[in-house]
Amino acid sequence: MPNALDLLLSARKITADEALQMGLVNKVFPPESFMQEVRTYALELAKMVSPRSMRVIKNQIFRAQNMDFGAALHASIS
Repeated sequence: MPNALDLLLSARKITADEALQMGLVNKVFPPESFMQEVRTYALELAKMVSPRSMRVIKNQIFRAQNMDFGAALHASIS
């Protein structure tokens, strides 16, 4: 919440390193290797994770954001 308010109220631009520190991104790559790093990660996901599993995981994560633990647990097994 504090980071969201800071960014929304100030409308300031932030660096990649600051976005990483705030948790807005998971990784930062140098510009010269950015596309290769993204492709490598996408290929790893495509090879290692079934599309159905990815769909189920993403669905559960997004649905559970506004649920308490009990409701999220129930939704995950139904």
